[in-house]
Amino acid sequence: MAYELAQAGLRRSGVFVRSASFLDRAVDVRKVVFDKTGTLTTGALTVTNPESLAALSAADRRALYDMAARSTHPKSVAVARALVGERISDDVSVTEVTGAGLELRDANGVVSRLGSAAFALGAAGAEGAADDDVVFARGGRALARIGLRESLRSDARSEVTALKDSGYEVFVLSGDASPRVHALAERLGIAADHAEGGQSPEGKAKWLAARDRGDTMMVGDGLNDGPATEHAFTSATPAVDRPFMPARTDLYFTTAGLRPVRLALAAARALRRVTQRNLAVAIAYNVLTVGLAYAGLMTPLLCAIVMPASSLSIVLATLASLSPRSALWRS
Repeated sequence: MAYELAQAGLRRSGVFVRSASFLDRAVDVRKVVFDKTGTLTTGALTVTNPESLAALSAADRRALYDMAARSTHPKSVAVARALVGERISDDVSVTEVTGAGLELRDANGVVSRLGSAAFALGAAGAEGAADDDVVFARGGRALARIGLRESLRSDARSEVTALKDSGYEVFVLSGDASPRVHALAERLGIAADHAEGGQSPEGKAKWLAARDRGDTMMVGDGLNDGPATEHAFTSATPAVDRPFMPARTDLYFTTAGLRPVRLALAAARALRRVTQRNLAVAIAYNVLTVGLAYAGLMTPLLCAIVMPASSLSIVLATLASLSPRSALWRS
C-alpha cells in the first residue's frame, strides 16, 4: 500500500516512474546532475539576430531550413521557426551528428552544416568562435552566425536551492560553451567547479562514470544525454515535447517546472521512512505478543483486540504519511 500511495502521489504531480526499483535506489542519491538546454532552461529558444538569416540567398535559406526542420533540438526548432515561409525539399539528405549538429548533402553532393562552430567550420575555423550559438557553413566558410536566447524554467533557481538545502550536490553538465554554462550556473547559485561545458555525449558519460558512486541522478532531455543517463545510477527527463528520452530513463515528468525531480527524491525518502517504521512496529508487536503468549497471558479476547488494532494502526499511519493530504505532496 505504501508503494502504491507513493506512486499515485507522483502520478498526480505529473511524475511517472518507469523503473520498478527507482524508489528503492533513489534514497541513495546524493548528487543531481542537470543538462542545460531544455532541462534547466525552457528549451524554447529565439533567434536574436534574424537579419543574419534575411541576408542569406534563397538557396541558402532553403538549405538551412532543410536541416533545421528535420531536427527536434531546441536550437534547430528556433532556427526553423525564424525562417518563415520556407518548405522542406525532397532531394536532399540530412544527417544528425549527435551532440554536434546537422549535415546536409544536396543532389550535387555539396555539403552544408549547421551546429557548433567546431562542427560547422572545423577546428581551425572555430578558433575564437566558441561562444557562437550556432553556425551555418558550407565548405568550412561561415554563411551565418546565428545568436539564440533562452530562458530559465520559472522555478529553476528555487528548485536548485531547495535541492542544495536538502543536502544534495547540484551540477550542470552541458555541451554548450563553458562561459555560457558558467554564466547560467552563477544565475542558479551553482559553484563554478560544479558546472561543466563543452561536453560531447561521450564526454558526459565519462564524466559521470568517473564521479558516480551509486549516488547520482542525471536529468537530461535530448539524445545527446542518452549515454549519460545510461551510466547514471538513476535518471529522469522532462517529457513535454520530446518523446524519445522517457523510454531511456527511470522516470519522466510532464510538468513545465523542475519540482518533480525534488519531489521524486523526497517521495523515495518518505517511502523508506514509512516502510522502516512499519517493519519496526511489526517486529515490536510480534515480540510483545509472543512474550505474552509465552508467559501465558495471551487470552482469546486480548488476541482479538491486539491483532486488528496493530494492523489498523499501521494502515492509518501509512495513510497519514503518504496520502494526498500529507505534507509530502505540499513540499
